[in-house]
Amino acid sequence: MDDSDIKQYIEQAAVAYYLSKYNSQLGVELLNNNTSVNGPNLQTEQNMGVLTDLLIEKNLISTNSYKQVIKVKFPASLGIANNPLNAELVDVGDPNTDEDVALLKINPGNKNLPALAISSQKPTINENVRIYGYPANASGVQSQTNQSLTPSTTSGSVIAKTLNSLGTAYYETNAPTAEGYSGGPVLNARNGVMGIVIYGVETRKHFTQQIGSQSSVFLSSEYLIQICKKNNVAITVI
Repeated sequence: MDDSDIKQYIEQAAVAYYLSKYNSQLGVELLNNNTSVNGPNLQTEQNMGVLTDLLIEKNLISTNSYKQVIKVKFPASLGIANNPLNAELVDVGDPNTDEDVALLKINPGNKNLPALAISSQKPTINENVRIYGYPANASGVQSQTNQSLTPSTTSGSVIAKTLNSLGTAYYETNAPTAEGYSGGPVLNARNGVMGIVIYGVETRKHFTQQIGSQSSVFLSSEYLIQICKKNNVAITVI
């Protein structure tokens, strides 16, 4: 994310927290008086963005400073002290080709974390897949902070390969996902990671074919292998 992205997320998070904690009626009143929203529903990202813009225009909120901090939270069963842990951004995929992947480094102390093997084989059409993620267990403004750390799973099969106009390969699956599955691993029958879920891709204009409205899209594991090799990160490839 660039500076403008960080600023936007901070402002929306501040507004969401204030409304949920102190004055939910304020948001409803402002949205009711605005014609660019779809009803007084604070649970939509669009409406939260509109509401934040309205508060900024009225000089009711401003961002003086901000800092990006990445934290990774683990299930309690792993027994990690000081959970969540700070993470360092090592590298990201090429944004010019829509390689939506980031490499993070954490220091879990003397705790050895379990790791999944990465599949070196490209996905094939009709291949069965399982996807793991952490979909929010509450809707609306609370969903950003109130998430279960017990992963959910969904399954299906690969139904299409999609090359965007920038040359990046995405795969489409009929395994249903929702918000919170983004970045989750897509596993094959050998429990190898064959990709990561890219949910709600903003750059769909680059795709050469239409993505189904009820399907999920994932980035192939070849990009995971590439970014790890580039940064000399040891991984298990099967």
